[in-house]
Amino acid sequence: MKTTIALFFLALSLNCHARIGETLEESVARYGPVVKEGVNGTIFKKGDFDIKVHFYNGKTDFLTIIKDPSCPIQDFTPEELESLLIANFNGMKYSNHIEPNKCLFMTAFGALAACYDTKDKSLVIMSDDYVNRSKQEKVARGETRPAPTPAATSGF
Repeated sequence: MKTTIALFFLALSLNCHARIGETLEESVARYGPVVKEGVNGTIFKKGDFDIKVHFYNGKTDFLTIIKDPSCPIQDFTPEELESLLIANFNGMKYSNHIEPNKCLFMTAFGALAACYDTKDKSLVIMSDDYVNRSKQEKVARGETRPAPTPAATSGF
């Protein structure tokens, strides 16, 4: 019985989260109308999650997912993290690395990466193209500081 319930919620969560590579129209179809649109991203709300999506050339290449502040439990469950990674990594196998306050996930060859910040309670998922473009933009601006951590960029 517990397994059936867990599988039901896993299947439900797979259907309600943003995905790398989707268009705005696909994102709206997945979880409803845009809540807020800004310079740094488009925000949606689905169930207990607030999802900030960044589009580049019409496709999602970076997203931040947090639980709605009114949700009684802000931590992501292992099942929620797993379902989000499966959905966004398109079934690709990934490795994980645990650091203080962070869980890092990466597919082979670094095509896609994710970081769950246990302190910030946010999951950031990004494409390799996003990471490379961000590095090139920093070099073009003459910035030599280290790149901000995903937690520093996850605020809504």
